[in-house]
Amino acid sequence: MPASKLSRALIAETALDMLDNGEGLTSLSMRKLGSELGVEAMSLYHYVESKADLLEAVLTLVLGRIELPEVDPQNWEDALRAGCQSFHDVLESSRAALELIAGQPPASPESLAVSYFGVSAFVSFGLSTSQATHALHTALAFVLGHCAFKGGSMAGLDEDSIIDRSLITDPEMLAYIDSTQNTTRQEQFDQGMDVIIAGLRVQYGLS
Repeated sequence: MPASKLSRALIAETALDMLDNGEGLTSLSMRKLGSELGVEAMSLYHYVESKADLLEAVLTLVLGRIELPEVDPQNWEDALRAGCQSFHDVLESSRAALELIAGQPPASPESLAVSYFGVSAFVSFGLSTSQATHALHTALAFVLGHCAFKGGSMAGLDEDSIIDRSLITDPEMLAYIDSTQNTTRQEQFDQGMDVIIAGLRVQYGLS
């Protein structure tokens, strides 16, 4: 690829593709990225200052995929559900998104835009800035936790599960396993959002 075709956006997209295809954050390098793009690594430094700046560009790209909802102070619950669902979908669509968002603190106005939008939305619902910050943190932590907790989730447990039912002698444990068979991860997510919203109503008097 000619160096003249490079851009910060293209570099970020290529880096995200590499991360999604198994390149870990720690092993991703400017040399490997340059090779993938067909240019010398030094050419990348015209668009990203360092690896930290590269990850910031990728983080901004991922966060930009979140569809921010319409904010109606009279219908804050739907806005929160829609925003969290979009955040959830972005995390589920990219192998690297969860690691990036959980481990890469935002360092630019662009990557701060989503959290600032969320805090501003909660303020419009009647919360103080401090309350809004805590409320947003709680909601986002739930989404991150739900997406990270795949290996331990019992949702959708079926005959192909690695759990050997013949080894379980406790009937109550078997009943618990049976009760999860018709539960999907989306249903778990929706029920978790119910709990978050109920808690916000009680904690902050939201109606």
